[in-house]
Amino acid sequence: MAEPKNRAEVVELLAELGRAGRLTGRDDLLLRTVQEVEALTLGQARRLGWMEAAAVVAYQRLTKLRGWGLLRSTPLPPDIANWGLGPGPIYQLGPAGQLWLSPTTTLDWQGRRGNWLEPLLGAALLTRLVTDRSSLTWSGPAAAQSKWKLELPVTGAAHWAGGTVIFHLAGLVQPNMDWAELSRGFDRAVRGGRQSLPPVAILLRDGAMVNLVSELLIQRRRGPVTYLLAIWADLAGAGDLWAAPLWRQLPPEGEPVGRQSLAGLTSR
Repeated sequence: MAEPKNRAEVVELLAELGRAGRLTGRDDLLLRTVQEVEALTLGQARRLGWMEAAAVVAYQRLTKLRGWGLLRSTPLPPDIANWGLGPGPIYQLGPAGQLWLSPTTTLDWQGRRGNWLEPLLGAALLTRLVTDRSSLTWSGPAAAQSKWKLELPVTGAAHWAGGTVIFHLAGLVQPNMDWAELSRGFDRAVRGGRQSLPPVAILLRDGAMVNLVSELLIQRRRGPVTYLLAIWADLAGAGDLWAAPLWRQLPPEGEPVGRQSLAGLTSR
């Protein structure tokens, strides 16, 4: 089957794949995950679907999905590889994948270009969390913003039996992050008691940034928002993200509390 070049060819290809039973449940789950997180590296996709298999097995299947237009791929830029997010390439939804998941969607034939770091950091977080909590589900940026009526972008939200956490990773990517505006944005979401927010987890580059952002959020916060702050490298090196006591909690009232774990915070 050749990669489709227009919408009619995409529709025909999907019909043929359906008749032949060529797509598996794992393929469907992978496509839905890519839709939520926006992109996955080969290493992340393997962790989700082929953990026990050799990397070449995952690569061969992903290459097949790419050939059908369900995925598209791009080489992993060197600056992304330096974050430990490889191996590449990077996969995102192709036209057939978009139509498979949303039959009435307007097809994007170009795909995302550049600015891969934040979605891939979110994907890395998701794949690590799912490994330890198979029942976890993930809301991507648009879904999380819509659910809590947020006026500022977030990376996504993780949901599991113990609770929910909103993740914000832009501080890792943007050197001049406006933390005062971030605080105002979350304050607006809870203004007047119209809703409560789950904890907001912010990942930062180092301990100095954790101290700085802690002070700024404590000074600027006006609403009942709980923040969790941690260093990305600590999470990347942790054996179990749920149990690792890596988080500094900034409760709405009272003093910051150090060395908290996600499991402990969300099971109370």
